Amino acid sequence: MLSSVPEPTGAELAQSFRLRFPEMNLATFDEDVDSMTGSRCGTLIAFSWQFREWVQRGNEEVIKRALALVDQLLSESPPVPSGTHALAVGDQFHNSLLACFVENIVDRTKEFRALVLPNLGPEVRSHLAQHDPHSLGHS
Repeated sequence: MLSSVPEPTGAELAQSFRLRFPEMNLATFDEDVDSMTGSRCGTLIAFSWQFREWVQRGNEEVIKRALALVDQLLSESPPVPSGTHALAVGDQFHNSLLACFVENIVDRTKEFRALVLPNLGPEVRSHLAQHDPHSLGHS
């Protein structure tokens, strides 16, 4: 399980997503992961593309599961302290989740507002409130 691995590799993350989300288009997901050299951020971006497809199809159940997983992973992975050099030892997974998944799924569509916004967990909501309040409908 990912919670026991504070810094999962791209391959570990991809395998976890494959197991947890059998409804993924695995051929497309694997191709997307491979095109980004299997990096952790690339895997998260590929997963965000799958997520956006679920939003377009209106698959609320899988959207809820994906958002719950991301929020759980964020809560288990403390943020890197402000001012920490990018190459310093620290849990970069938290920042990868935010930059490579969360910020890639945010948009202003009616589907986002209807399916994603109400299902955001507290960790994601807190990040967006600080860095992109407009995505939450705040001015």
